[in-house]
Amino acid sequence: MKRPFEFFQPIFPWHAGLARTIARLTRRYRVWLGAIALIATFIPPAWGQMPPLQGLANILPPEPTVGLELRPIWLDGRPIFHIAGTPVADGADAQTTTPIDLRQRNIEQNLYKIVRSHLDLQTLDVTYKILNQQPVVYAKFQLTSPEASAKWQEEAIVTITQPDTQLATPTIDGDSPNGEGSSAQAEARARQLSDILETALKRAVRERQPDYLLRQGAIAAGILAGTIALNAIVKVGQRRLKAKRDSITLQETPTQSAVAASEKAAATPQNTIWEGLPLFSLQYEFAKRQRRNWLDLQWRILQIGQWLLWGGGLSVAVGLFPQTRWLQPLIFAKPLIVIVTVVVTYIAMRLSRLSIDRFFATLENGEFLDYRTSRRRELRFNTLAPVLKSIAALTCVAAGILAGLWFLGVNISPLIAGAGLVGLAFSFAAQSVLKDAINGFLILMEDQFAVGDVIVVNGKDGFVEYMNLRITQLRNPEGRLITIPNSEITVVENLSKEWSRVDLTVTVAGDADPDRAMETIHRVGETLYRDPDWRDRILELPDVLGIDRLDSEGMLIRTWIKTQPLQQWNVAREFRRRLKLALDEAGVEIGLPHQAIVLNRGNSHVADGKGHNSLVAN
Repeated sequence: MKRPFEFFQPIFPWHAGLARTIARLTRRYRVWLGAIALIATFIPPAWGQMPPLQGLANILPPEPTVGLELRPIWLDGRPIFHIAGTPVADGADAQTTTPIDLRQRNIEQNLYKIVRSHLDLQTLDVTYKILNQQPVVYAKFQLTSPEASAKWQEEAIVTITQPDTQLATPTIDGDSPNGEGSSAQAEARARQLSDILETALKRAVRERQPDYLLRQGAIAAGILAGTIALNAIVKVGQRRLKAKRDSITLQETPTQSAVAASEKAAATPQNTIWEGLPLFSLQYEFAKRQRRNWLDLQWRILQIGQWLLWGGGLSVAVGLFPQTRWLQPLIFAKPLIVIVTVVVTYIAMRLSRLSIDRFFATLENGEFLDYRTSRRRELRFNTLAPVLKSIAALTCVAAGILAGLWFLGVNISPLIAGAGLVGLAFSFAAQSVLKDAINGFLILMEDQFAVGDVIVVNGKDGFVEYMNLRITQLRNPEGRLITIPNSEITVVENLSKEWSRVDLTVTVAGDADPDRAMETIHRVGETLYRDPDWRDRILELPDVLGIDRLDSEGMLIRTWIKTQPLQQWNVAREFRRRLKLALDEAGVEIGLPHQAIVLNRGNSHVADGKGHNSLVAN
């Protein structure tokens, strides 16, 4: 017997992997999927019997009116209409209950008193009458109890005041709230509220019936089961993403042989640590970091989706019942604004990091084909990327804070103006920091050096391990980390930009044949240049410049070898080793210092530096 979804595989062989994945998820979560299917059978008819949702006309506040203060009237977590009042004077105590707040509370208490009075829904009628020259909206109904079924009850709900008339839509030409037609406006507002309140009260009574609560309970159970099932699927996705990320982190980089070579070189005496420095595959590390960041973003999105899933499911379930619907505004108001702002800001930060990595990867792979240029660009990109990511992160955080405050109703204009003043004051108080940042920006733009270069600054040499707009950190041959403010970097000696050079001098004995010595050096350089193991490190054929100096030690012959960046020390070491063997084979001796001792009396013995003495007569 075939398993679920296996019958698709012969027809669509290219979907075999997808079919296996769906089958595996079906087997793992078949209980939850069955529960969802069972509950979903009963949800559609129950959902279809629900009354339509309230229109936005009553939820959204009316157009603001000058000189009025508005308050919404809530019933079962829904705003049904607004009342108006005169604003409180500026000098009033903020903790004192204002008249409009007290009126709002009384109207809501009247509504709940009517809903909880066990009224007969068929007899409910909401209308208005004039009392003390003001329209009063009231409800007229009979109770469901047998002993009180014949009695009519009247409950006042709201009195239309003069400010309330300005919220009514004019129905008489030429009417104005403050003119002769103000009474007509008041009655028009009373008729509007009568229709709104009758609909709202009937809906509130229906939503408290047992059959309605049972249907809503079934829907809530289905939402809960669906939320749990989706949460389990999200967890599976999170575990897979985490496993992929761990596998990428544990992958060996293609530089193990280079590291072994550097450790071997470090075991031999050398002048500087840079002679054993390996050439790391920056492109591989760049792609690896980009892939890891993308997996991190997916994992975070799933985590945020998990939070939103539970929050949304809980909010919808709470909104199904009139007794708990008042919690919905608490979830969807300010807390939701803060959460959404934080989530959007975080996603924007992660996307900016990925965009920067993708931008540099596109430039690196698509434009720079030459190895030396490409490697130089890699070093520069590796330096620019963290700086741009920091700037993008600060921009996203600042924009997120301002957007969150604006959505919460805070006037951000004074904050922006205050931020400008704070920035001006900071510029005076932190001039050295600004100078560091400006100089660091110029260093990056002019490509004076980058992470991975070997430089000499203010007499300090080292490998550039980290740099940003403010500081540059060097690792010297002794392993010490040297931190230099960018403002103090004036003259830079870059030993590894684009290419390097071996400046090698050899002193041979003064009585040696200079042509033979230079021919031997040239032959050794050409042999090293043709060697396949060293060919990719040497850019040009070694150039024997000639004899630079004649002195008591002998003849100093200078040779230049153009190499790849950071390879001059390794090439120089190998060249010296081969040159020593070749000079010994050719019979060319290394130059030694000569000294002459002159005696005032008798004969003089001259030491030639080789252990031979000569007599010199005075």
